[in-house]
Amino acid sequence: MSFMLTMNRSNFDGKPQELYIKPAPYGTNMSLIGAEIRICASDELNIHSFRQFAEVDGSPRHHAYSTRHGDCFDFLQMHLRDCQQNHTYCRTKNPYQWKPTRLLDVGHPELGKENVLVVETASWSAEERLTASGYITLSHMWGKERFFTLLTSNLEDVTTSGIDITLLRRSFQDAIHATRKLGYRYIWIDSLCIIQDSVLDWEIEAGMMDKVYSMCDCSIAASTISSIKDSLFNSSDSRAMMPIRVPLTWSNGEQDIMFFALDWHCDANQISPLSRRGWVMQEGILSPRTMHFSAFPIWECRTSKACVAYTQCSNAPNRKLRDDIAFPWTTFVSTYSQCELSFFEDKLVAISGVARKVAEQKAGTKYLAGLWDDEHLLGSLYWNARTFAARRYERYIGPSWTWASVHGQTGQSIFMQVDVALARVLFSSIVPAGDDEYGQVKDGYLAVRCRLFPMSLLNLESFTCNIKSTDLFYVCRWGPWYILPDDYGVRTLQGNTEDSALSFMPLYESHLSPDNSGYWQQICGLLLQEVPGRSTLYDGAATSRTYRRVGCARVSKTEYAAEMGEHFHDKELLSGPWDEGHCQTVILV
Repeated sequence: MSFMLTMNRSNFDGKPQELYIKPAPYGTNMSLIGAEIRICASDELNIHSFRQFAEVDGSPRHHAYSTRHGDCFDFLQMHLRDCQQNHTYCRTKNPYQWKPTRLLDVGHPELGKENVLVVETASWSAEERLTASGYITLSHMWGKERFFTLLTSNLEDVTTSGIDITLLRRSFQDAIHATRKLGYRYIWIDSLCIIQDSVLDWEIEAGMMDKVYSMCDCSIAASTISSIKDSLFNSSDSRAMMPIRVPLTWSNGEQDIMFFALDWHCDANQISPLSRRGWVMQEGILSPRTMHFSAFPIWECRTSKACVAYTQCSNAPNRKLRDDIAFPWTTFVSTYSQCELSFFEDKLVAISGVARKVAEQKAGTKYLAGLWDDEHLLGSLYWNARTFAARRYERYIGPSWTWASVHGQTGQSIFMQVDVALARVLFSSIVPAGDDEYGQVKDGYLAVRCRLFPMSLLNLESFTCNIKSTDLFYVCRWGPWYILPDDYGVRTLQGNTEDSALSFMPLYESHLSPDNSGYWQQICGLLLQEVPGRSTLYDGAATSRTYRRVGCARVSKTEYAAEMGEHFHDKELLSGPWDEGHCQTVILV
């Protein structure tokens, strides 16, 4: 549920203004469940409006400010030292001083400041490896412009003679400057440390991204850069960061509320151009520490956040992965599904490092191309597309039952809690495309013991939809059914011809009301279409009952019983769970 904060300014004459908080005119009451309500300034309540009458609390350090300024690096170094010395959760477990295959040496004694050297760490002796300093990583947005990269043809030159830094894009030059200012000799930059025209080298290095970022001392995030000409460093007026105190009158007396421009500092990294890049999700989560170079430098580690213009946002919660906290996988993949990838084949590869780390927490649980074969699998299968732009990939990315097979934002329903299981996953299989079980896949299936109910959806042109709802759905005119296609660009769900005949596979019942009655008692399941000519070997025998997912659906048991009986003839849908004699084994691909 989103809330709007508005102000009555019709008669502004120096008197205290009226503030209102009310539900925003979109969404549904269902999304109030488990919602976090946050009061902040929005477009309709410009923070500068408050300054006409509100007392300003505190003062910024500087008015004109540049992230190239020495104080910026003093601030970052202070937090880096404090984190390394005092933050238990941020300490990197690297007893053997692991290093990436290649690093950029920005402080080689035989090279001047205008040159850097690509070093192959495999050539280091054991002593050199143990005594070598830590390294920095860079998260950046590639863009569509061509720039200098590591290639098979220049590998020998850059590892012997080095690289003239004037050949590098502006942000790389700035990152090298920042690395030196922070007192480091080595930095890892993907385009200069992975051979870009070698598929083999890319596959090897992509499989080590979890180590590259989790073992670094800190990551530099080029948050505002979208072009090769953009600089890592920015100039800003820190007065824009000043907190304000607004006097309000409540029923129990007068009280002040402090407002901060959170969208401009502590959360700026989440709305920057960089945050739209798919690979960056993984890089930011795995790195123990991140320095965001945006309008203002932002420090973030597994323990705290801080902004140089206003440091009191320290100890704010963050999204980095900690060994002692269960990682919110479904939230992560929902956010990730909105991000952009230059190559759609990277859909699973770009989060393979996070998946590998989460697997360590899950103690050997099988990874299923974006899902986990654990006690939450039934609920995880009930994901849905959240945008009308959602499309199935033309080339194979993963099985139809994983969110990774859809291009566009996906997410879990509020009905993902399994209260009564109506199906049972007997077996799961994923065939990796290479050696990395967390990367690309070339095949996969689930063997499911379940009931299938033939279903004909007619006259879909009469459906209505609510595009601003938390759950994007088609609402069937029959009332209690919510139909959510996986691909909004095809007409798979229309008609009742043999080619488009659908089956509904109930997965589970979800109860969200205390008395388990009414609208909140939902049957959640998948819409399936049989795959002709597909035979899958399971339990020693080939089976022809193979299906692919084309969407998901849910229905209110109470409303169904009252309104749907005449349209959906098989009343047994309401009588689950069913005994084994009424179930069958089907294969989902």
